[in-house]
Amino acid sequence: GELLNLGIMDTRRSKVVVPVAGGKKTWIKFNGQQHVPIRVNYEPVAEQVFPLFKQAILNQEMEVTDRSGLLLDYYALTKSGTVDPGSLLGLLSAYENEDTMPVYSAL
Repeated sequence: GELLNLGIMDTRRSKVVVPVAGGKKTWIKFNGQQHVPIRVNYEPVAEQVFPLFKQAILNQEMEVTDRSGLLLDYYALTKSGTVDPGSLLGLLSAYENEDTMPVYSAL
């Protein structure tokens, strides 16, 4: 995928509006390649992005670091009570074709 720099987050919470050209459905994973030690909660838009994430994970279009990072984020957010455990369980179903050790380790 394409990496974009959206700037530095200087508050505990931040809202980012991402325009999508031509109405094309695509997925965007924040904190790509997990360079920054933050958790990203997609719950406010989960109905829209989770099906796209799941497809990208199933087809292994998402980078290995992002597949494992998304899983680790949702595990930590579930453990802290920030998101519903059903979100994590729903995400887990996308990893049925997984074949890389970093993602196995996260699983």
